[in-house]
Amino acid sequence: MYMKKGLLSVLMMAVSMCTMAEVKIDTEERGGYSNTALLSLMEKNVDKVFSEINNASGEDRNLNTAGLPMDDFAKKMLVSIWAQTHFYIDYDDGFVTGQGWPLKNSMMVMEIPVIREVDGTFQAITVELDLKGTVTDFRFTLENNSKSMMLRDGENVTMVLEEQMIIQKFMDRFATAYCQKDLPALKQIFSDDAIIITGNVVTSRESSMPRITYKKQNKEEYLNNLARAFARNKFVDVKFFGLDKTTKGYEITRSRKNPDFYGVQAYQEWRSSNYNDDGYVFLLWDFTDKERPVIHVRTWQPNKFAGQELPEDEIFTIDDFENSIEEM
Repeated sequence: MYMKKGLLSVLMMAVSMCTMAEVKIDTEERGGYSNTALLSLMEKNVDKVFSEINNASGEDRNLNTAGLPMDDFAKKMLVSIWAQTHFYIDYDDGFVTGQGWPLKNSMMVMEIPVIREVDGTFQAITVELDLKGTVTDFRFTLENNSKSMMLRDGENVTMVLEEQMIIQKFMDRFATAYCQKDLPALKQIFSDDAIIITGNVVTSRESSMPRITYKKQNKEEYLNNLARAFARNKFVDVKFFGLDKTTKGYEITRSRKNPDFYGVQAYQEWRSSNYNDDGYVFLLWDFTDKERPVIHVRTWQPNKFAGQELPEDEIFTIDDFENSIEEM
């Protein structure tokens, strides 16, 4: 066992040393990127972060983030993920390529493949950088949402790429917080007045016909219950799909009452060490503060009712909450 671990360490160190400056950010699908000097700096800085990850993986040690071209938030995110699961960057033939999405004040680099040490499975990550080349965010990309988001708009106004990417960023952070069992992050994401609605199928003695009853919780009640669920489970894995259950991603609708509010519908798979469930999730996001958006409403409904699929017209949408948005 020791010899195998030692051999792995040598191999991983060799990989990391021979791949410096071998990160490529592909922006061709978005018309290229005119600032080639900044793009080159971004590639070098991302590679420095990746090299430290691969060295730490090969040497079976904690990450050393001192001196890495990352801000404090990105370092915190990386260390938090590392504490839950070690992984290494999949340099294929000495290169790794991420899909670059140039935005107004940043660059998102997505679809970077990593391999989880615990089970050898692939996972995609997203790295975000500011216009000085500093890494400002590091997170798992959940199920390649970027290419499969289905957009719906209450007034048929086209959402610009910037809006789509911002929503995706915080959906990734939201799901990652569950997977990392990060209660402080979830506490920030939910607004203080958040309402959590959960549907359960019940059958009464008086009637054999099952029905769905809904339980309402406030933020404190929900997070307390979630803390107990996290404590009971060694792992939590959350994935989002479209309402068809096969399309990776989610569906977004902008509010007709307030353009800073968005409803997100998704089919959620929740997997954990002692509990699994599938159901429909609706989230009412408030993006008034683009840097710190919050969720005012979260609903969950079972995907099946009385042996049948839950009818689509019974799945919560933003229309169910439009009249309350002006009061939030």
